[in-house]
Amino acid sequence: MFQDALILTKAGFYTNASDPSLPIPLVLGDMTENTDAAAWVCPNLNTNVYAVAGWGLQTAANGNSITVYDDDGVVAGGEYTWTESGVYGGTGDTISYLTFSVAPTGTVTCKCKGKANSSGTLITNPLDCLEAILDYAEEHLTGFSYTQDATSWGNATLAASDNSYTCAGVVLSDNTPAYWCTNLLASFLGDWWLGNDGNLHVFLDTASLNTWNVVGHLNEREATAITGKQDKKNFCNQVQVNYALAFTDIDKRFKNNVGNSNYYRTDNGSGSADSTSQGKYGVRLHKMNFDWTRNTATVNAVQSRIVARFKDPVWLLDWKAQDFLNCHLEKGDFVTYNWEERKDENGLPVRNQIAQILSKNINMDAWNIGFTLRDTGVYRPAEPDFWNGTSTVGDGGTYGGDRDRRLY
Repeated sequence: MFQDALILTKAGFYTNASDPSLPIPLVLGDMTENTDAAAWVCPNLNTNVYAVAGWGLQTAANGNSITVYDDDGVVAGGEYTWTESGVYGGTGDTISYLTFSVAPTGTVTCKCKGKANSSGTLITNPLDCLEAILDYAEEHLTGFSYTQDATSWGNATLAASDNSYTCAGVVLSDNTPAYWCTNLLASFLGDWWLGNDGNLHVFLDTASLNTWNVVGHLNEREATAITGKQDKKNFCNQVQVNYALAFTDIDKRFKNNVGNSNYYRTDNGSGSADSTSQGKYGVRLHKMNFDWTRNTATVNAVQSRIVARFKDPVWLLDWKAQDFLNCHLEKGDFVTYNWEERKDENGLPVRNQIAQILSKNINMDAWNIGFTLRDTGVYRPAEPDFWNGTSTVGDGGTYGGDRDRRLY
């Protein structure tokens, strides 16, 4: 179901559309931010009627405003009326549309804010935006349904909120729900997978500990073979990001400060570069496109997180065991592991390090199970015993700051 294409409603669904093949966009977040001109094309539905979005948008009364362009430039507000949320043409579908009193010249484009929640507040949390897309898919893609994994969705939503991540973008092509999950979460160092429970799991890699939902433990004593290496190709100490995507070619002449003509903004990542890593390995610049944010602070926060996570080569492990103690674990799950041969920065054996499962293989003939793990660089912290008579608040101890060295 996640691999079936979500077909957007086309302009031809309405009477007398000038180009019936144009999709009606789904708009999310504040698309006016870092947008020097228009952000997307408004498909014509009928004489002097143009679609803004394929669902209702935040109302003007709740803080939304629209700027409309045609080939002559900005269209005066008196030349059109904007229905932020309403039914047009007796179709029964709620959309947002423009009705012109003076015929526009050429292509109509615009920028405004996107979908609101039930209380009228603009949706900006990345997980809320993804939920809006998937809910739309449930309504418009035959046979598609999904169930959120409550724990991972709650953790990721809170992590995005804690880090003040804001999401803004437009669904403007026929793609699968799987594509939109990957495409949207990529702007926030996020991931998703379908668990063995059939539910949709999500994850944002932030510095917030509440995002690490550890569901299992791999003990060295249960393994038949462990091999590990540092991936010395896939790491970076500086991230250049193109962001504030424009979905129309007509206004590229207005853009500035960009390294890619499809985006209004570029940040070269110098502010979050890691000088120590660059001194050790040289400049390892990674170039990325963030299609789902227009907020500079969000971009800088994600850049900093990527550099913090990948400024040194990442450890990859192959873990094999001749038992099925951990057969319940699935790709995407987070686990802790012990490996005495690998030492931490203090020269002590690695215990209770957190890793994510990249792949899983079960061989019933050989009665063994294998995992490929990506070390997250994070460990399970120790829990201080505040009330055992030895630790007191203010004694200089680090609350949850030391590695948990217990053998499970």
